[in-house]
Amino acid sequence: MATLIGLFTFILHWSMWDMRGGPLPGYNILLYPGNLTLAYLWHPLFTEELPLLQKAGLLLTGQFMLVGLSVAVLRAGFGLLAVFIRQRCS
Repeated sequence: MATLIGLFTFILHWSMWDMRGGPLPGYNILLYPGNLTLAYLWHPLFTEELPLLQKAGLLLTGQFMLVGLSVAVLRAGFGLLAVFIRQRCS
C-alpha cells in the first residue's frame, strides 16, 4: 500500500511541478522512506545521474523495503509485548 501511495504521489508531484511552481505539499512526508533510501542506500552505489524511470524504480523499491521492514519490526515488537503481558498476568 505504501508503494502505491508513493507511486501516486510521485506521479502527481512530477506532473504538477510546473502548475504549482514548486514541490507538492506533503511530498517529502509521504515519500520519506523512499527518499531516505535514495540518499543513503542507492546514491553511494550509483554515483552518476540516473534517468527518471530508474530513479523512480529505486525510490519505490526503497519505499517498499523500508516500510515493510518497519512493519515487520513493529509486529515482532508487539508480539513480544503480548507474550510478556500474558506471562505477567498468568
